[in-house]
Amino acid sequence: MNIVINKPYQIFWFSIPIIILFGLTNGDNYLDVNLHDTMFVVTNSYIAKIFSVLFGLIGVGYWLMHKFRYNLSKRLNLIHIILTIGGLITIWTIILIFSESNFKYGNSYPNKINRNLILTILTLLIIIGQLIYLTNIIGGLIKKRNITSG
Repeated sequence: MNIVINKPYQIFWFSIPIIILFGLTNGDNYLDVNLHDTMFVVTNSYIAKIFSVLFGLIGVGYWLMHKFRYNLSKRLNLIHIILTIGGLITIWTIILIFSESNFKYGNSYPNKINRNLILTILTLLIIIGQLIYLTNIIGGLIKKRNITSG
């Protein structure tokens, strides 16, 4: 748990190959979201590419703050990690459980409105996590640096 809070860049960099592997194995599946009169259809491979780039950038930000010894809030680090990685895992679990291929053979397809509402709320939580990340980075830059050796 100490590595998660003190070196969060390792968690995000370790997640990138897992995300890419998931995108390659489930690339044919897709997520369709209907907002008013517009239907958004996105494949899992595209989502995996976006999140791997996002996690890489987040990891670089945390690594630079660690390398130049800026102090970050450990509590905000933990909240950001939980919202980002937990939200992503939950979104992909919902996509896999409620994919149309699971309901082809006589089972009724669940209500798409409820699924879309859950996905929207989770996406907003992930966005809030990114705002917490930016707040933590800006706060770390404003605070005094840790100049001690080690």
